[in-house]
Amino acid sequence: MNAEGSGQVDPPEGAPGCLTSERLQHAQATYRALVQEHYPVEFSIGHRLAYLRTYASPRVAGLLVQTGHVAHTPLKRATDTGLFIYELIHAGFDSETGEHVVARLRAMHLRWKIRNEDHLWVLGTFVVLSLRLIDQVSHRPLSEDERQATVDFYRELGTRMGVQDVPADFATFAATFDAYELANLRRSPAGQQLLAATWRAALSTMPAVLRPFTGQAIAALTTEPARTALGLDRPSALTRSAVFLALRTHSRTGVLASTAPQFTPGGPQVVYPGGYRLEQLGPDDAEDAQRSLD
Repeated sequence: MNAEGSGQVDPPEGAPGCLTSERLQHAQATYRALVQEHYPVEFSIGHRLAYLRTYASPRVAGLLVQTGHVAHTPLKRATDTGLFIYELIHAGFDSETGEHVVARLRAMHLRWKIRNEDHLWVLGTFVVLSLRLIDQVSHRPLSEDERQATVDFYRELGTRMGVQDVPADFATFAATFDAYELANLRRSPAGQQLLAATWRAALSTMPAVLRPFTGQAIAALTTEPARTALGLDRPSALTRSAVFLALRTHSRTGVLASTAPQFTPGGPQVVYPGGYRLEQLGPDDAEDAQRSLD
C-alpha cells in the first residue's frame, strides 16, 4: 500500500522512548501483572479482537493484503503478532528480548508507507479494546494507575517505533481511537479477503470459555462501527447477554483458580508445536522487502 499524504511515519533507527526509567519500570510491572495474572482471559480476548479489527480500516487492510502475510500464512501471522507483544510484556523494553522485538517491529513497518494516524489507531486497538472489555466484565474495576500503566506501555512502544504524538492518557487515547473509527472504518474488499483468510484460525485459538459459540461471540464483542465494516452479523440480544454473562462468570470464579501466568516464552504453540525462537517470528525479510517494492 502506498499510503500517500501527510503524517507518514519514518522512524529513525533506535528511536528513543518517552518515559523515565522509573515510570517505565512501573508501567511494565503493572501491565505485566494485569495481562499475565489478573486478567489473562480478558486480555487474550481483547488482543484477538484488536487483531481482527484492523481489517475494518480499508487503508490498513489494503496494506495487509499487499504484504501477503495473512493470505499465505494466516495462523502464523496471527500467532506471531501475539507472541511479539507477549514477549515484550514478559521481558520488558530494555531486555535483550525487548530490544529484539522492538527492532523487528520497527523494521517490519519501516519498509511500508504507513500514515501516523493509522499507527495510532492500531496502538489504540490494544489499549482501548482490552480496557473497555475489562470495564464491562471485570470482577473488579481497574484502578487509574493500572489504566495509566497500560497507556504508558503502548505509548513507549509507539514512541520507540517512531510513531508521533502518541496520547499520554486513556481519555485522549480513546477519543483519538473513536474519531479515527468514525472517519475511516468501512467495509472493503481487502478487509473481507483478510477476514475470510483469518476466520478459521481466529476461531480455533479463542479461549475455551468462548469456543462453543465463538463466531457469535466475536460478533457480540465487536463494537460498531467495526462490526458493520467487517461485515459481521448483528448478534441477537440473547446472544450478547449470554456472551457477557459467560465472561462475567469466568471473571468472578476463574481468577483465583488460575494463578499461573498464561504465557511461557518460547513455549509450544499450534504453529510451533516444539516451541519457537524469537528469530522465527515475523515475515521472511527478503520476501517482505520484495513485496514492498512491487
